[in-house]
Amino acid sequence: MQITEMLDSDWESFKNFAKKNLTSSFVANRTFNEFWFRRKDGTWSIQLAKKNDGTISAINMLIETYGKICKKVSPFTWTSAAYADSEGRKEGIIGLMLFNLHRNLPFIGSACANENSLPINEKLGISIPNFKMRRFIYVHSFKSLKIVKSQYESTVKKHIKFVKYNLDRSIIKKWSKSIPQDINKLWLVFSKKLECCIQKNFTYLVLRYVKSPFQNYDILTFRDKKNNLLGVSIIRFQKTPRGCCSRIVDFMSIPNFEFKIWRETLKECEKKNVLFTDFIVMGTFQDQHLLKAGFQLASVINRFDEIPNLLSPIEHRNWSYTFHISGYLPKKLKGWKYRNKIWFTKGDGDRDWPTPYDIKQNI
Repeated sequence: MQITEMLDSDWESFKNFAKKNLTSSFVANRTFNEFWFRRKDGTWSIQLAKKNDGTISAINMLIETYGKICKKVSPFTWTSAAYADSEGRKEGIIGLMLFNLHRNLPFIGSACANENSLPINEKLGISIPNFKMRRFIYVHSFKSLKIVKSQYESTVKKHIKFVKYNLDRSIIKKWSKSIPQDINKLWLVFSKKLECCIQKNFTYLVLRYVKSPFQNYDILTFRDKKNNLLGVSIIRFQKTPRGCCSRIVDFMSIPNFEFKIWRETLKECEKKNVLFTDFIVMGTFQDQHLLKAGFQLASVINRFDEIPNLLSPIEHRNWSYTFHISGYLPKKLKGWKYRNKIWFTKGDGDRDWPTPYDIKQNI
C-alpha cells in the first residue's frame, strides 16, 4: 500500500470513497474542497493510501494555515477527516499517516476526536488535564426551549438568566461584510498574552470569513469616537425552522474593553430576535468577561448542552469536545501549556463548516 498526496485525477475516486465511508455531514462539493484542501500551487493537502490496483484504501484530510507558539509564527496543520476501509484498518494505515504527521510537522491541532482517532491523538499529541473545547451560551428567548429535548426543557428554563443591558453611547457599533483594514494592530494587542493560537491577521481573516464558500459571516466592529478599533466579533446567523440563532465564531478586543465588547455583541444579536447566542472556544483567556457579560457555560447541571449545537438540520448529537496539540515545536518549546495562554475558536479548523443541507440551500 502506498501513501501519496491526492492529484486532480484522483478527485472522482476520492469523492466516491468519502461519500461512501464518511458521515452524512461530509461535503462532496469540489469548490468547497478546493477552498479548504488545495494549496496555491495547485497541490492538495489530502493524503491517500492506495492499494496495488490503484484503488483508495484510506484518506487523510489536512487544513493548512499559520499558527503562533511561544512568539514563533509557524505553519499550522489541522487534522480533519480521516478514514480507512477494512483492509487499511488491518494494516494500521491511518495510524501510520498520523504518526508521520506528528513526527514531521512543526505545529498540529486535533479537535473533536472520535473513538478511532482519540487513542492516536492521546498517544501522539499533547493534552492538558481538564482542557477541552467548551461552549458558552446566552439564551435570549424562552422560544429556545422549542429546540430542546422535552425531558430537559424544565431544567434549561430554570437556569435561563436574562440580563438587562444599559445603553452605552461611548462605543460606535457597525455591521459589515468586510474585515477592517486596521485589524492587524488589534490582533497584535489582543494576542500579546497568548502563546498558542492561530495567526489571525488581516490576510487570514479575509480568506477565512470573507472568501469562504457557502458560508455567510457578519463582522461587527466596535470603535470609539476617535475611530480607534476597540474590538471585533465575527458572527454567523443560522436559520432554523424554530428561529434564528447567532454563533460567534471569532472575537478580539483591546485590554479593559473585553467585557464591554462581549456585552455589546449580545445586545446587537438580541436586536435581531435570535433564540440564543453561543461561542465555542478552547482556552480560558476570556472566561471572566464572558460570564460577566451574561454567558453561561453549558454543563450537565444547567443542561444548556442540550441546546443543539448542530442546526443544519437540527440534531441533538454532541461533539466529543476533545482537543490536542502536537508537532515538534510544542514538544520542544515551553511556556505555552497554560489554559489562559491557549486560544482557538469555533471558526478555526473544521468546526464551523456548511453541511450538505447548507450547500443545497446555496445552489
